[in-house]
Amino acid sequence: HHEKKMHELMSNMLDGLPYVKQYMSGYAGSCLLFNVTDIPSTILDEALIARGICIRSGFHCSPLAHRTLKSGEFGGVRCSFGIFSNEHEIRGFVNSLKDAVWELKHR
Repeated sequence: HHEKKMHELMSNMLDGLPYVKQYMSGYAGSCLLFNVTDIPSTILDEALIARGICIRSGFHCSPLAHRTLKSGEFGGVRCSFGIFSNEHEIRGFVNSLKDAVWELKHR
């Protein structure tokens, strides 16, 4: 129940960002997969790591699934939630994502 709540919070917050495309609507487990328009997942990964945030980028051992989802030539960005994830961390992640995207688009 808690992971689903965190997933829904992040999904709703990402829905408000016009440059974010989410894959697989609805709660399907403790992961959320998305991309940012015009920024390869690996570049976004590096920008978030520089902000102390660890995510996974790429094809996640499942290139056929990514082909089916049409996540592009760089795969996607994957966030995971757990029992210890909290609302403060989700909001912090989304704010860091906004900052990273702004920085990468204005280089």
